[in-house]
Amino acid sequence: MREEVLRMEHVTTDDFEITNLDNMSMHIFKGEIAGLLPIDEQGRKKLLEVLCSNAPLQYGRVYLENDLVNSYLKSGQRANRVYVISRQNRLIQDLSVCDNIFVMRRGFRQYVVNKKILYSEAKRILDQLQMNIDPGAPADTLTDYERVVIELIEAVVQRSSLIVIDEIGTTLGTQELIRLRELFRYYAGQGFSFLYIGNHHEEVLPMCDRTMLMKGGRIVHIVQGEDITDEEILKVAGSARFPELYLQREGVLPAEEEEKKNVQDQTAALEFRDITTEYLEHLSFSVWPGECIVLLDRGMSPDDEILNIVSGDSAKWKGEIICGGKKLKPGQRKFLDESIAIIEEYAHKSMIFPDLSFMDNLCILMDRKVKGFWMQDKIRKSIRKEYADVFGGNLDVMDMRKVSKMAKYTLVYYRYYMLRPRVVFCVQPFAGADLYLREHILDLIQALKKRGIAVIILTTGSTDASFAADRLIMLEHGRLVREFQKEEFKYLWENLYKN
Repeated sequence: MREEVLRMEHVTTDDFEITNLDNMSMHIFKGEIAGLLPIDEQGRKKLLEVLCSNAPLQYGRVYLENDLVNSYLKSGQRANRVYVISRQNRLIQDLSVCDNIFVMRRGFRQYVVNKKILYSEAKRILDQLQMNIDPGAPADTLTDYERVVIELIEAVVQRSSLIVIDEIGTTLGTQELIRLRELFRYYAGQGFSFLYIGNHHEEVLPMCDRTMLMKGGRIVHIVQGEDITDEEILKVAGSARFPELYLQREGVLPAEEEEKKNVQDQTAALEFRDITTEYLEHLSFSVWPGECIVLLDRGMSPDDEILNIVSGDSAKWKGEIICGGKKLKPGQRKFLDESIAIIEEYAHKSMIFPDLSFMDNLCILMDRKVKGFWMQDKIRKSIRKEYADVFGGNLDVMDMRKVSKMAKYTLVYYRYYMLRPRVVFCVQPFAGADLYLREHILDLIQALKKRGIAVIILTTGSTDASFAADRLIMLEHGRLVREFQKEEFKYLWENLYKN
């Protein structure tokens, strides 16, 4: 009989009369890599609070290694031995790798630290995992992948009852996820248990022995291995449009006619010609007006390098960049104002000005297009009338805290829809988005394309990007490997996460 590590029985929580977890039941066994695929956001954050810190329950019980740690009768008084590895760095940057692994762990009570012993033990563990990391190196020198591995080792050293992996698929490259999967399996073989939370089934399913689909704050479906089709997941999600998007991505349905453009007769919106930096290696590509391409790096993320180039923040590049027929020079920021736009990751947070009204947030860039915009009430009234169907009553909202996450994304994308630059870079656009928000972001990208704006998606592995893309450019450690056309996407994603 399998040994149970975690059991949640009919757990229900509420905050200010809003139900988060709703009759949630979950089982995770010793040595298992369990997956969790949230269809929507309800209860996701609260689940981690319950697992880690025994958040109060309205109903239900939580058992960890057969001990009752939380119930509706009495909440636990101390934190559980649950370690969460996420996009947020938990390491202390000024300390060395071995200090982070051993000294900062829970329960370490030695007053005199023998650094030689700690260094030697850390080196032994790293060599065992075939990780070329100096245990004495400062934590702030680690790559994202190395940081995740060190946190994994720290969780193992602490003998954590459960190790939770929360949405790291938008931080790591595909090849790094494959290597990480082998580490999970190695430690699962030693009896450690994992809960892998991700936003996309094409990432989660290959990682896990069993995947639970979560919707409305409860588990609604369980998948053993990878034995499930896209259509089954979409049926559970209740999405009306995603099946059509899948079929279009796989070439079964044609793209909309107005999106089919004769790019031979156009001037490219943006061209990279033999661009070389510290990371990029002779990178050349072009994107056309109304076209969407994906730059997918199977190694590390090229986001910072490319964005520094086009924003003028970095002069350390060689080659030529042509935007709308004009050459971009190193350090030239004018293009960022007029021709090139960047939609940042988690745009609903990073690109919203909380002290401004919704209307002011929407129009924040319009003075680049219309001189004296803020003095012309007539133009603002015209914008309000033109976009009333898009934003509805949100146009009158003065407090951005009252605006939904989906409406904030719409605001950011339509900010550039109105400005109409030549090209928009979207950085990890689906990070942290549930299925319904991903569907909405795809619609927003399509709106930019129909406006004649070129879209470049920078990502490390999100398959959602292919729904909007016309072409996909595969990179590996900054070097172009291959370009895929839309009809080839199906075969690409079938093999991307497989060894």
